[in-house]
Amino acid sequence: MNGSINMANTSVRLTLFAVISAIEEDLRTTFIQELAPQADAKVLFDEGTYERCKERLFNEESYAEIPTATQLIIFSDLGDLCQLMNRNRERLPAAISQEIRKLTPEMQSLIPIRNRVCHVRPLVFDDHTRALEIASHLVETKALNWTRLSATLTRIRSEPQFVLGLEIPADDDTRNHNLPSPDFDETGFLGRDKEIAQLLQLCRGPYPVISILGVGGIGKSALAIKVGYDILDLPDCPFDSVVWCSSKTMQLTPSRIVTMKEAISDSLKMLQTVSATISGVVSANPVDELLEYLREFRILIILDNLETVLDDRIRDFLARLPTGSKVLITSRIGIGAFDFPFKLEELSRSESVQLLRAVAKSRGVENLVKTDNKQLDIYCSRLKHNPGYIKWFVSAVQVGSRPEHVLANPELFLDFCVSNVYEHLSQTSRDVLDVMLTVPENVSHGELVFLNERAPLEIREALQQLLVTNMVVMDSRPRGTTYVTNYLITDLAREYLNKHHPVDPGVYERVFNRNRQLTALREEMNAKITNEYSAFAIAMRTKHDIVAAKYLRDTLKAASAKDFDRSESLLATAKELAPDYFEVYRVEGWLRAERGHISAARAAYDSAIELEPNSAQLRLWYGQLLLRADDAESALRQLLVARELDPDAVHTQIEIGRSMLYLRQYRECQAVLKPLLDRTDLRERTGRILWDLYLQTFRREADHLANLQDNQAAFEALESYRDEYKKCPSNLRDQRMKSRIEDVGRCLQVIKRFLNLDEEMQRRMKELEDWLEFEPTR
Repeated sequence: MNGSINMANTSVRLTLFAVISAIEEDLRTTFIQELAPQADAKVLFDEGTYERCKERLFNEESYAEIPTATQLIIFSDLGDLCQLMNRNRERLPAAISQEIRKLTPEMQSLIPIRNRVCHVRPLVFDDHTRALEIASHLVETKALNWTRLSATLTRIRSEPQFVLGLEIPADDDTRNHNLPSPDFDETGFLGRDKEIAQLLQLCRGPYPVISILGVGGIGKSALAIKVGYDILDLPDCPFDSVVWCSSKTMQLTPSRIVTMKEAISDSLKMLQTVSATISGVVSANPVDELLEYLREFRILIILDNLETVLDDRIRDFLARLPTGSKVLITSRIGIGAFDFPFKLEELSRSESVQLLRAVAKSRGVENLVKTDNKQLDIYCSRLKHNPGYIKWFVSAVQVGSRPEHVLANPELFLDFCVSNVYEHLSQTSRDVLDVMLTVPENVSHGELVFLNERAPLEIREALQQLLVTNMVVMDSRPRGTTYVTNYLITDLAREYLNKHHPVDPGVYERVFNRNRQLTALREEMNAKITNEYSAFAIAMRTKHDIVAAKYLRDTLKAASAKDFDRSESLLATAKELAPDYFEVYRVEGWLRAERGHISAARAAYDSAIELEPNSAQLRLWYGQLLLRADDAESALRQLLVARELDPDAVHTQIEIGRSMLYLRQYRECQAVLKPLLDRTDLRERTGRILWDLYLQTFRREADHLANLQDNQAAFEALESYRDEYKKCPSNLRDQRMKSRIEDVGRCLQVIKRFLNLDEEMQRRMKELEDWLEFEPTR
């Protein structure tokens, strides 16, 4: 399936990811310290876990040798770790073994939560609370070392916004769906168990079209998303793929209807979007093409807010729906004869109270959290037990409005939920909104830092405030093995602010000018990339990386000038702006190498490759570092990957040859380098390096063979040196290359006395000695 997955990592999901990742890391550390030294991987691992972790390892790196337990455990998840720790309990110290036995049930209860977090599945109601409770209990235990988990929990309490800098690795199961990320992560999906079971049964039943019907804000879209994900997770999923498309054009507020920009506004565009999501091609006549796909594959199409585009074209499409595929619809009105209508009612009284309390607790609205259930039930009744209204109600109270005042003026929900929010925002948050109103597109954290001229942490704290008040949303899109996150102001907030708090002309001009500078900087950096293999060539994933890229370039400049204090400061800022940007770690590796910290440099390059395994330049730079560290085998592995990614890169071929030379793979080195000798597009310096390296292979091969007492073969290697040297263009023969002829002469003197100098060998020996005598070496 083709199609963009828009996956917004909410702060709740990111918090759970931070906690569970810390638990996994601490368990891996215990395994490495206590178990890995005791036995081979195949002893410590059961067959299934061994093969699973080995496959993940081999997908990340090329390994020819048998992986160790330490290498494999890095690619285990929480389920694997629980199983492995219990499998090897008798090998553990008694105190740790007892602790593992006692804690296993709690850790196993985290596995479904971990899977929902990492596989982009809807969170359930108590995931957040349950995970933090278990984590808090784990750190209280004494036998196991929970260093990472303890530090993570401490940071969550003191600096909760730090999780916004994390990125959940991209999940590869998005290939068969384009479902959006759930927008109910802050509370998890609450209730509706009966409705979910009924809809799952209907989707597996005989009805080709099922409609979820209900008023605005009742939760139709959320329920459809939850059902879509649950269908994907069925052991015997009846569909090959699930396709989502929304035609939501209006947003109901307590006072008016707000028009959404760039929304799907007619049935043709909706059907074209669905067809293009499946095929990757926009069709002028999508109905027949779409029906053909639905005949060939079993596909569940979810059409959200269908009432905005319902017409005869949609009815004709649904009437011709082939057997096997189905359509699930959310709508405020029924279609008629084509669908099985499923009426979604309001939440039950208990579910409404649970939702209100959960939202209040998530957002820290203490006066509502402390309110008893009886009073909350009264509030929910006046809010019609409608999930959308309940959330807006909490938003209004969150920023200081009295609950009774909000409820007494339902027609002013928009003002209370936006204006009161605005009044309680920090000045930095207001400045961020001014930037978002001025710049006509989504922006990254780095761009906001540049445009606001504020510190990265200050902007991140402002974003946290704007996210929890629903004035700004995150837009995270897959990019390689991670996600690129940008921020955009909601249409609702934009409309309100333009009306009541327009950007001051002076502020607008300042931001506009800064944005022009940003554009000029982007063009300048792109224009300077004449050699993509230069260490100063910063590869940008998108245009939003420009600010972080500038800090990285300045880091390299400062390091080149040996101003390491400044370079470290610049690098730290870049990492704060874009912690998931592979170039941050590539530049860190370069900087560490410049400072002579080779082990730290290797770790940084490993992190960079984990984030971007398909960069030929990165692989080349890492290979060169490994050569400097006398690890030619590892260098060659990286360089071969670089060549596979960019077969035409001459410098990569040269470094491959150099690695082979160090590994005494002389013939292989010659086979790599020789085809390059006739190229006419090389710079003179590159040609000189190439010829010098190529000739060295023969001289070093001769030395090696002489040491092995294979003197005849050594003599032939020296002859090859002479023959190839004669082919080298005279303009490329520099003093260093000429001086190496003396090494040839010394090698010849060593092997001469061991050779059988028959008449033919005497002739060949004289020819070689004459060449050595008359070929200038200065």
